[in-house]
Amino acid sequence: MTCCAARRGRRPAGRRTRPRWCWTPSRSRAANHAPAATTGKDAGKKVPGRKRGLAVDALGLIIAVVVTAASVTDNAIGIRLLDNVRAHTPTVTTAWADAGFKDDVQIHGTVRGIGVEQVLRT
Repeated sequence: MTCCAARRGRRPAGRRTRPRWCWTPSRSRAANHAPAATTGKDAGKKVPGRKRGLAVDALGLIIAVVVTAASVTDNAIGIRLLDNVRAHTPTVTTAWADAGFKDDVQIHGTVRGIGVEQVLRT
């Protein structure tokens, strides 16, 4: 249902029905009432809870989501995101990622046919 709604939302905006690029941010969130088995501690931010990764298109429509324990590295999240993007939206050829995603994500993206470019904060 989400992909059909996304395609309908892309047409009136003058976009292709299938995106060609995505943006992949990740973020840690506190999970106060979540089971301990599904949470962890983000080493960089000292936040106990969960971490989510998103892949969104130019309109901000979600392409893929990965939710893990906060202790999982951004690289692992990025690799899972690229796998999900490739499986559900094979037209994506470029992904922009923040500095938390390292070389492993770029290598994996190249293998999967998605060029990954790091965007540094200014």
